[in-house]
Amino acid sequence: MKHRTVDYDVKEVQPGRWRWIIYPPGRTIQGPPKFRTREQAVAACMEEINNGIERTRRRFRYVTGGLTAPRPDAPRRRRDLARFR
Repeated sequence: MKHRTVDYDVKEVQPGRWRWIIYPPGRTIQGPPKFRTREQAVAACMEEINNGIERTRRRFRYVTGGLTAPRPDAPRRRRDLARFR
């Protein structure tokens, strides 16, 4: 199955216990086998995918110079700190 271009699956581990599995490129992430129904596992999986996408967006915004990026004149190395003392 797919949600927001991410492959995922839901499997019954034990009778009455379901877990979600997300397949991002190059690895596999498994959720805990704690869900009583398949629908609960699917909902939790979609929430986990959405949260992961949001975390990636926040990290990307920081790295590319969004509102939370450091000042351009901030010291980059330890020796540059002397200029700000």
